[in-house]
Formats: sequence, structure tokens, C-alpha cells
Amino acid sequence: MAPQICKAYTRKEIFDELGNAGFLILFLFIVNSGLATVLRYYPENHYGFTSGVSFGHLDISEYSILPLAVYLCFRKGLLEKKLLFSAVAVASIFLTMLTLRRTVMAMSLIAILVVLVELLNFKQLRQFAMYAFILGILAL
Repeated sequence: MAPQICKAYTRKEIFDELGNAGFLILFLFIVNSGLATVLRYYPENHYGFTSGVSFGHLDISEYSILPLAVYLCFRKGLLEKKLLFSAVAVASIFLTMLTLRRTVMAMSLIAILVVLVELLNFKQLRQFAMYAFILGILAL
């Protein structure tokens, strides 16, 4: 199916639609988390939490799509200068950090870094590495 899609559409059209799909996934994740928290829906099988931020009844496998959605949404937000896409990606990163899923947290942060490195040119790469090193030292 993928070869047929690649023949029928350009790369820009495919990434545009994937960016829209990533935005919808992250937006629904944010709305689900907000409603589950406001309505105090805490499923018993999720770490035994009874207060704080709730993510509703999401299975562990459903979190694995979030890093790809963050990458696609944040990329579209930066390339097309769409503030809503960038804001949804950043808000979902903050919610992802509260999920206690370490792999999803790490992959979401790596997705943001990949987008930032992808947008750099070679002259800015040295400056970016220097700032990343300084921030890494400060974070420790």
C-alpha cells in the first residue's frame, strides 16, 4: 500500500497529511487527559493513582504512537510557522512527561531534537552543539 501512496502523492502532500493526523492524535490525547482529570476518572489498573492528572483508560501500547505524532506535528508547526501545531506538540510533551512511560518520554524528546537538527544548516550546527553542551552541563 505504501508504494501506491508514494506514486500517487508528492512527499510534501504526504507529510502535510501526516502532520494533520499527528495534530489530531495529540489534540485528542490532550482533550482526553483534560476531561479524565476534570471528571476524576482514575482507572484502578493504572499505578493506583486516585488524584492528580489522569489519562483515562489508555493501554500501554497506545502511548507508543505519541513520539511519532509529536515529530510530525512539531515539524509541521515549525516549517509552516503554525503556532497551534507547535503549541499542541509542546503541551503533549508536558503531558507525556507525566505518563511515567520512560520510553515514550525519551522518544518524544528525541523527536523534538530531530526536528530542530533537521532545520539547522551546517553553519549553525556547531553553535547548536555548543548550546546543547552548555544546557546539558546546566541540567546536571
